[in-house]
Parts: sequence; structure tokens; C-alpha cells
Amino acid sequence: MTAPARQPARRGYPPCPSCGHTPAKWVEAKDQADELKIDWIFETRPATATKPGAVASRKCCGHCQPDGPMYAISCRGCTAGPFLTGALVDQVRDNQLPAHVADRLKANRWLPARDGNGWVCPDCQIPRSEE
Repeated sequence: MTAPARQPARRGYPPCPSCGHTPAKWVEAKDQADELKIDWIFETRPATATKPGAVASRKCCGHCQPDGPMYAISCRGCTAGPFLTGALVDQVRDNQLPAHVADRLKANRWLPARDGNGWVCPDCQIPRSEE
């Protein structure tokens, strides 16, 4: 008589990288995976007269997403993009981002739209040779 086949060990769903929340069910894991596609940009050091500000980003699930005001930076091509949160929201003037946020976007290969109104993510940029 042979022993019954062993069932493979059940793997849990991946936790949120910011707060560690682990979904209990597949539906919650799917929702959390969608939530974790969004970058939240927050200020780590405010700008002063002599130093530029510093920003960082993190992924947040529905359990740890920042409260309070937020500002969506939407790609002109696909509408995807990060959210500004906290003190950065108050620094947006006439849809112009603070310099240290714009620098962060550029470092992540985002480009200002040609007409100067908005941003284009790396996935939606058309190589100049194809224009």
C-alpha cells in the first residue's frame, strides 16, 4: 500500500512592503496587488533657501495609504502615475510641481509634456525618430 500523496505547502499571499499587511483571501490579495502598483511620493526634507527638498516614494496598500490631501500626477498617455501626499500637495502651484518632485520624476525617466502641461511616463514616450 502506498502512502497518500503529500499536498504541497500552501503559500501565503505577499505582504504589503510598507506595513506588512498580508491578505487572507485571493480577492483581497488581488485588490492589494492593484493598490501596490501606485507610488506615493512624500517629502523627507523640506526645501530651504539654501538646500533643495528631498522626496521618497513607497508603495502602500489600502491599510496604510496616507490620509489627507493628495495630488495625482497622471501621464498624458495612459493616465497612470504617482500620488503626492502630505506637505507636497500644498507646494503644487498652477499644476506645476515643486522642483524636487519634478527632479524625481525625471530621474525615473518621466518627461515633461512637449506643451509644458503635464508629464509623460517612460512607457508612453514615443522615440523622436518615430515622430
